[in-house]
Amino acid sequence: MSEVLWGILSRHGKRVGVLNVPITYPPDAVNGFVVSGMDAPGLESRFTYPESLRRELVQAVDGYMIDADVPCTGEEEYLELVTTMLNKRLDALHFLLGRYPDLDFLMATLVETDRLQHAFWKYIDPASPDFASPQAGHFRSAFESCFQMIDDLVGEFMAQIGDDGLLLVVSDHGFGPLRKDVYLNKFLADLGLLKFGEGELRLGPESLETIDWEQTKAYAFGYFGNININLMGREPAGIVEPGKEAEQLKSLIASELTKLLDPEDGTPLTDRVWRREELYSGQFLEAAPDILVCMRNYEYMTRGDYEAVHSSLVGPPMVYHRNAIKHSGNHRLDGVLMAYGNRVQKGVRLESAGIADITPTVLHFLGVPVPDDMDGKVLVEAFDPAFIDESAVQFERARSIPFPAKIASPELASTKRLLEEQSYQLRRMSQDLAAATARTKALETDMAAAREELVAMPGVHRYVQHLEHQIAERDRIIARFQHDFSARALPRTVATALLRRAFALASPGRTKVPETESDGDAPGMANPEPVDVSVIIPTRNAGDRFQECLAQIFGQKTRFSYEVLVIDSGSTDQTIRIASSFPTRVVRIPTRDFNHGRTRNLGANLAKGRFLVFTVQDAVPGHESWLDSLVAPLEADNSVAGSYSRQVPLPWANLFVKDLYEWSGTTSHYRRVKSVGGNGAWESMSPRAQLDLARFDNVSSCVRKAVLLEIPFPVVDFAEDLHWGKSVLQRGYKLVYEPASFVLHSHSRSLVYDYHRAFLSSQAYYRAFGIRDITGVRGFLDNFRGGFTHRLDLIRRSDLKDEQKANARAQAFLLTFAETLGRWQGAR
Repeated sequence: MSEVLWGILSRHGKRVGVLNVPITYPPDAVNGFVVSGMDAPGLESRFTYPESLRRELVQAVDGYMIDADVPCTGEEEYLELVTTMLNKRLDALHFLLGRYPDLDFLMATLVETDRLQHAFWKYIDPASPDFASPQAGHFRSAFESCFQMIDDLVGEFMAQIGDDGLLLVVSDHGFGPLRKDVYLNKFLADLGLLKFGEGELRLGPESLETIDWEQTKAYAFGYFGNININLMGREPAGIVEPGKEAEQLKSLIASELTKLLDPEDGTPLTDRVWRREELYSGQFLEAAPDILVCMRNYEYMTRGDYEAVHSSLVGPPMVYHRNAIKHSGNHRLDGVLMAYGNRVQKGVRLESAGIADITPTVLHFLGVPVPDDMDGKVLVEAFDPAFIDESAVQFERARSIPFPAKIASPELASTKRLLEEQSYQLRRMSQDLAAATARTKALETDMAAAREELVAMPGVHRYVQHLEHQIAERDRIIARFQHDFSARALPRTVATALLRRAFALASPGRTKVPETESDGDAPGMANPEPVDVSVIIPTRNAGDRFQECLAQIFGQKTRFSYEVLVIDSGSTDQTIRIASSFPTRVVRIPTRDFNHGRTRNLGANLAKGRFLVFTVQDAVPGHESWLDSLVAPLEADNSVAGSYSRQVPLPWANLFVKDLYEWSGTTSHYRRVKSVGGNGAWESMSPRAQLDLARFDNVSSCVRKAVLLEIPFPVVDFAEDLHWGKSVLQRGYKLVYEPASFVLHSHSRSLVYDYHRAFLSSQAYYRAFGIRDITGVRGFLDNFRGGFTHRLDLIRRSDLKDEQKANARAQAFLLTFAETLGRWQGAR
């Protein structure tokens, strides 16, 4: 999978901002911000990166809209809706520019021009019969006002970009009139290539579900002339043999398409028919439609998704179902490109420019190498020759995302098949979301069903009572711990620390700490064999997966030497035996002495390497360059205190676990370098921005030993890595999220565990940043409703069977309740 423009720029340290670009949900982590575009499911979703920006944006821009995707009573209401959306979008843009003043790159998409031209082209096109209608002048005036607002924005940017800036105004398509609709599934049905069950031709979202796939050889899907062969081995119910049969079928369909005539005037409908190989190439070619067709320069719109069939081949444009507006405008192939800046060569017409040329041109202008696999070219003719002479185009090898080739299992194979089936289903799903009222009604129905199922489930009340008992027991334990610590434990802890310090002073040649046991090499040898990197793994009853973890660690290909140090705190299973079967150093400590921060600090004191890699017993390195990629940022930049890896949930992880990992940002493919900046920069940040910057994850991380000895991990109950991240950033160091290094790691925990984790996370956010995650009963209810709604939406979009969805809804209710309760109580 290729990197996107803002991902490449982020990897090279550029500060980026992305607003409302389509197909950016869920947003990836970048060096800056992303506000997802029209594919985001709603304002309640995590449609921003950082996630904390969502609340800031919604508060700063009251009534912010992702898209004009709601029911309307007519054109007047729709015009008002789009105009309001444009005003809110401009408000959001100005807010974000104030919030992120140091951007190197900004990309903002204004979809309002598209929405206006689809709906009101008939009022601006003199060739349209509606151009002279009584209401046309009113709509034209409002239409022009919206474009004037955008023109004013362009003027603002022209005045602000400075001597070295570049402003590009780009559209990915043009516009023109829409005359008629062409129903390609009707065409295929008439040819006998598509069959419907029970002889029924129905119009509506369920029409594709009525296709008899065992008798269907081809089907249409999409708005712009896409036809697919029901190919054996590719489609789950494919019947067409690859090779000769498929090629003959493609030739037949292409030939018949060229014969189509408009039944009203008898003129040809088809301008051009393409095989996919004529338009596309690359590793994802198989995902493209087999045949594409252009009808009358796209004045005739082909339909082939939820409007699968129709009583006639050609008809008038349909009413757009989401807002009851009949479109009169449609896309055209040629778009717009305008460039402005001191380095732009004035008066040049870029006749051969294409949309794929924008990314390499922007990269080159910002001094970033262009990946060598890009289709587009740098538009050198757009710039002053002197600028081109002084900055030759540089290229770099395209980055690929490695996959753990050594890890194979039946679960992975079944997951691959599942993904293939999901891809098949997704190609048939409508790209349009249901109307907001219908969506709300469906959610209410699901919530009612979940409540009924919960009431009917045996033992559910007993489970809730059990959960409440666990919470009460947790409060008692904390109270007892606080009393014991203040009354007895603190003096003993201080005394122990003093004794250990005295022991160290009395034995300057040794670093071994009392109360530990060592297997293998003595950790405190006076002249230890030097290594570059120490991999430190705290363990306790690690289980069988620990063997796979160690096998992958010792199978790493590196440019440096490394050791593996296992610190075990009282395992009673096979952990010690597994660790001893590899060339590790094993240090044993009493179970009571374990603490996430203290134990890792102990490992740092025992380690031989100048770089310390901390991982956990069930995080399996995803490829043989995991270690090399993780250490590289610290080797390259002495100001980097630590780096941490991408985490990939296990293939069999459940729906909610995978969603949690996506929300946390640890699955992002985009590298991020995090630093505070100049004096006063930290204090000027919001607490949420500070939290986002300080995130660090010891599931798989590399730390510079000299920095850790200067700033050790704090001895806290939870989130020692987050507290440490805050401390090193405030001291002027950098942190790096390095997705090129990744581990396979996820858990399916109990609800009690989910409650405790949410409680401790919320407590850590409050203590470190003053963030109260949830305040008041109203906040509890709002957060519960938002979380439950989000999980219901996940279930609805999943491929779970009906009975599985019922169980998942019950699980979603309990999980959201436990999680919300933990977050609420953690910051109290």
